[in-house]
Amino acid sequence: MRVFFLQERMKSLAGKQAAEMRRLHVIGAGVMGGDIAAWAVLRGFEVSLQDRDAAAIARAQQRAASQFERHLKQSDRVAEAKARLVADEHGHGVAEADVIIEAIVENLEAKQQLFQTLESRAREDAVLASNTSSIRLED
Repeated sequence: MRVFFLQERMKSLAGKQAAEMRRLHVIGAGVMGGDIAAWAVLRGFEVSLQDRDAAAIARAQQRAASQFERHLKQSDRVAEAKARLVADEHGHGVAEADVIIEAIVENLEAKQQLFQTLESRAREDAVLASNTSSIRLED
């Protein structure tokens, strides 16, 4: 029941605030996090991509560049998209993000610790979201 309420609340917020949301911060530059970041850039968001491993961020940016070339085709549009995907190894983008999505390892304690840190660094009106397939959102 609580998950359903959360989903409905997010839908209502999305309708009202979606036009105002321009900055996204993704934590975790694995395949899932990198693809979330690329998808958001293709939809016009400015995205900062965080990971402890700078090489993971670089790989995600390379995958994203391939997607940009495939979808956008024109070199000027591809360059603009690449410029909107910023490597952010230290997480400076958290403070300015409208939406923060964590896409880290499927470990409850790691996710809980991350959200505790985010709550103190993120804007009060930022939306914090989790990309999880195996952990209950209530937890």
